[in-house]
Amino acid sequence: MNIRNLYFSYRLKKRPQRRVTYHNYDDIRSVLILFESDLLERHLQVRQLIKELQKEGREVTAWGYVDKKEALTPVLRDFRVLSNRELNLMNAPKKPILEELERMHFDLVIDLTIHPDILPLRYLLMTADADIKAGRGGYPQPYLHDLLIDMRPSENDAAFLFDQIIKYLRIIRSANTATESSAEPSSHEGTL
Repeated sequence: MNIRNLYFSYRLKKRPQRRVTYHNYDDIRSVLILFESDLLERHLQVRQLIKELQKEGREVTAWGYVDKKEALTPVLRDFRVLSNRELNLMNAPKKPILEELERMHFDLVIDLTIHPDILPLRYLLMTADADIKAGRGGYPQPYLHDLLIDMRPSENDAAFLFDQIIKYLRIIRSANTATESSAEPSSHEGTL
Protein backbone atom coordinates (compact mmCIF):
# COMPACT_ATOMS: atom_id res chain seq x y z
CA MET A 1 0.00 0.00 0.00
CA ASN A 2 1.45 3.39 -0.99
CA ILE A 3 1.39 6.61 1.03
CA ARG A 4 -1.60 8.00 -0.92
CA ASN A 5 -3.72 4.96 -0.11
CA LEU A 6 -2.66 5.11 3.55
CA TYR A 7 -3.66 8.77 3.67
CA PHE A 8 -7.02 7.95 2.10
CA SER A 9 -7.62 5.23 4.71
CA TYR A 10 -6.71 7.69 7.46
CA ARG A 11 -9.15 10.30 6.10
CA LEU A 12 -11.87 7.68 5.76
CA LYS A 13 -11.50 6.60 9.40
CA LYS A 14 -11.76 10.26 10.52
CA ARG A 15 -15.11 10.80 8.81
CA PRO A 16 -18.20 10.53 10.97
CA GLN A 17 -20.29 7.43 10.45
CA ARG A 18 -23.33 8.08 8.30
CA ARG A 19 -26.81 6.62 8.23
CA VAL A 20 -28.08 4.88 5.13
CA THR A 21 -31.66 5.38 3.96
CA TYR A 22 -32.96 3.04 1.27
CA HIS A 23 -35.64 4.76 -0.79
CA ASN A 24 -38.08 3.15 -3.15
CA TYR A 25 -36.67 3.74 -6.60
CA ASP A 26 -39.67 5.86 -7.61
CA ASP A 27 -39.02 8.22 -4.68
CA ILE A 28 -35.42 9.01 -5.67
CA ARG A 29 -35.27 12.59 -7.00
CA SER A 30 -31.60 13.68 -6.94
CA VAL A 31 -28.76 11.55 -8.29
CA LEU A 32 -24.99 12.04 -8.43
CA ILE A 33 -23.15 9.99 -11.04
CA LEU A 34 -19.41 9.48 -10.57
CA PHE A 35 -17.51 8.27 -13.62
CA GLU A 36 -14.12 7.64 -15.20
CA SER A 37 -13.55 9.85 -18.21
CA ASP A 38 -11.69 8.59 -21.24
CA LEU A 39 -8.74 10.69 -22.41
CA LEU A 40 -10.75 12.14 -25.31
CA GLU A 41 -13.49 13.22 -22.86
CA ARG A 42 -16.35 12.21 -25.12
CA HIS A 43 -18.66 11.06 -22.29
CA LEU A 44 -21.25 9.74 -24.74
CA GLN A 45 -22.20 6.79 -22.56
CA VAL A 46 -22.49 8.89 -19.38
CA ARG A 47 -24.56 11.55 -21.12
CA GLN A 48 -26.95 8.85 -22.38
CA LEU A 49 -27.34 7.47 -18.85
CA ILE A 50 -28.02 11.00 -17.56
CA LYS A 51 -30.76 11.43 -20.18
CA GLU A 52 -32.37 8.15 -19.07
CA LEU A 53 -32.56 9.36 -15.47
CA GLN A 54 -33.78 12.83 -16.48
CA LYS A 55 -36.59 11.27 -18.55
CA GLU A 56 -37.76 9.69 -15.29
CA GLY A 57 -37.95 13.16 -13.72
CA ARG A 58 -34.75 13.00 -11.68
CA GLU A 59 -32.29 15.83 -11.13
CA VAL A 60 -28.87 14.49 -12.18
CA THR A 61 -25.40 15.80 -11.42
CA ALA A 62 -22.33 14.08 -12.88
CA TRP A 63 -18.73 14.41 -11.75
CA GLY A 64 -15.91 12.55 -13.43
CA TYR A 65 -12.14 12.32 -13.44
CA VAL A 66 -9.67 12.20 -16.32
CA ASP A 67 -6.03 11.27 -15.71
CA LYS A 68 -4.35 14.17 -17.47
CA LYS A 69 -3.04 17.60 -16.55
CA GLU A 70 -6.11 19.59 -17.56
CA ALA A 71 -9.62 18.58 -18.57
CA LEU A 72 -11.07 19.97 -21.79
CA THR A 73 -14.68 19.58 -20.65
CA PRO A 74 -16.11 22.91 -19.45
CA VAL A 75 -17.34 23.03 -15.84
CA LEU A 76 -21.13 23.23 -15.81
CA ARG A 77 -23.54 23.44 -12.91
CA ASP A 78 -24.46 19.77 -13.17
CA PHE A 79 -21.53 18.25 -15.12
CA ARG A 80 -17.81 18.50 -14.47
CA VAL A 81 -14.64 16.54 -15.07
CA LEU A 82 -11.74 16.87 -12.65
CA SER A 83 -8.17 16.59 -13.86
CA ASN A 84 -4.82 16.36 -12.12
CA ARG A 85 -4.77 20.16 -11.87
CA GLU A 86 -7.62 19.99 -9.31
CA LEU A 87 -5.82 17.42 -7.12
CA ASN A 88 -3.39 17.85 -4.25
CA LEU A 89 -0.23 15.81 -3.65
CA MET A 90 -2.22 13.00 -2.05
CA ASN A 91 -4.37 12.63 -5.19
CA ALA A 92 -7.40 14.10 -3.40
CA PRO A 93 -9.52 16.84 -4.96
CA LYS A 94 -8.52 20.22 -3.57
CA LYS A 95 -10.45 21.57 -0.59
CA PRO A 96 -12.76 24.02 -2.49
CA ILE A 97 -13.95 21.18 -4.73
CA LEU A 98 -14.69 18.88 -1.80
CA GLU A 99 -16.44 21.72 0.05
CA GLU A 100 -18.62 22.38 -3.00
CA LEU A 101 -19.61 18.71 -3.09
CA GLU A 102 -20.29 18.64 0.67
CA ARG A 103 -22.86 21.46 0.28
CA MET A 104 -25.00 19.26 -1.99
CA HIS A 105 -27.31 16.45 -0.92
CA PHE A 106 -28.35 13.51 -3.10
CA ASP A 107 -30.85 10.73 -2.62
CA LEU A 108 -28.54 8.39 -4.56
CA VAL A 109 -24.93 8.21 -5.73
CA ILE A 110 -24.30 5.93 -8.69
CA ASP A 111 -20.58 5.22 -8.87
CA LEU A 112 -19.76 3.98 -12.36
CA THR A 113 -16.07 3.59 -11.56
CA ILE A 114 -14.81 0.33 -13.01
CA HIS A 115 -11.25 0.52 -11.61
CA PRO A 116 -11.28 0.69 -7.79
CA ASP A 117 -7.84 2.29 -7.58
CA ILE A 118 -8.82 5.76 -8.86
CA LEU A 119 -8.35 7.77 -5.66
CA PRO A 120 -9.88 11.07 -6.85
CA LEU A 121 -13.20 9.32 -7.47
CA ARG A 122 -12.98 7.48 -4.15
CA TYR A 123 -12.56 10.85 -2.40
CA LEU A 124 -15.63 12.18 -4.20
CA LEU A 125 -17.60 9.09 -3.20
CA MET A 126 -16.46 9.42 0.41
CA THR A 127 -17.35 13.14 0.51
CA ALA A 128 -20.73 12.99 -1.22
CA ASP A 129 -23.70 13.50 1.11
CA ALA A 130 -26.17 10.88 -0.05
CA ASP A 131 -28.82 8.61 1.43
CA ILE A 132 -27.48 5.59 -0.48
CA LYS A 133 -24.32 4.98 -2.50
CA ALA A 134 -24.24 2.22 -5.10
CA GLY A 135 -21.40 0.93 -7.22
CA ARG A 136 -19.15 -1.91 -8.28
CA GLY A 137 -17.86 -4.42 -5.75
CA GLY A 138 -14.17 -5.18 -5.48
CA TYR A 139 -13.12 -2.22 -3.38
CA PRO A 140 -11.09 -2.87 -0.24
CA GLN A 141 -12.81 -2.61 3.14
CA PRO A 142 -14.14 -0.49 4.69
CA TYR A 143 -16.73 -0.18 1.97
CA LEU A 144 -17.85 3.21 0.71
CA HIS A 145 -20.86 1.77 -1.12
CA ASP A 146 -24.05 0.71 0.56
CA LEU A 147 -25.09 -1.41 -2.42
CA LEU A 148 -22.29 -3.37 -4.09
CA ILE A 149 -22.67 -5.00 -7.49
CA ASP A 150 -20.29 -7.88 -8.19
CA MET A 151 -19.13 -8.00 -11.79
CA ARG A 152 -17.03 -10.45 -13.78
CA PRO A 153 -13.97 -8.98 -15.54
CA SER A 154 -15.75 -9.50 -18.88
CA GLU A 155 -18.57 -7.22 -17.66
CA ASN A 156 -16.36 -4.16 -17.02
CA ASP A 157 -18.62 -1.65 -18.67
CA ALA A 158 -20.19 1.46 -17.12
CA ALA A 159 -23.52 0.96 -18.92
CA PHE A 160 -23.77 -2.63 -17.70
CA LEU A 161 -22.96 -1.51 -14.14
CA PHE A 162 -25.58 1.26 -14.39
CA ASP A 163 -28.22 -1.22 -15.58
CA GLN A 164 -27.41 -3.60 -12.71
CA ILE A 165 -27.59 -0.82 -10.10
CA ILE A 166 -30.96 0.37 -11.40
CA LYS A 167 -32.24 -3.21 -11.60
CA TYR A 168 -31.47 -3.90 -7.95
CA LEU A 169 -32.65 -0.50 -6.74
CA ARG A 170 -36.01 -1.21 -8.37
CA ILE A 171 -36.16 -4.53 -6.53
CA ILE A 172 -35.55 -2.92 -3.15
CA ARG A 173 -38.85 -2.02 -1.57
CA SER A 174 -38.81 -0.28 1.74
CA ALA A 175 -41.28 -0.84 4.53
CA ASN A 176 -43.23 2.42 4.90
CA THR A 177 -41.08 5.14 3.28
CA ALA A 178 -37.50 4.16 4.14
CA THR A 179 -35.51 1.71 6.19
CA GLU A 180 -32.35 2.86 7.91
CA SER A 181 -29.34 0.69 8.62
CA SER A 182 -25.71 1.10 9.52
CA ALA A 183 -23.38 2.35 6.77
CA GLU A 184 -20.79 -0.32 7.47
CA PRO A 185 -22.10 -3.65 6.13
CA SER A 186 -20.41 -6.90 6.98
CA SER A 187 -18.18 -8.44 4.34
CA HIS A 188 -21.17 -9.92 2.48
CA GLU A 189 -24.06 -7.62 3.39
CA GLY A 190 -25.14 -5.27 0.62
CA THR A 191 -23.34 -7.22 -2.10
CA LEU A 192 -25.41 -8.43 -5.03
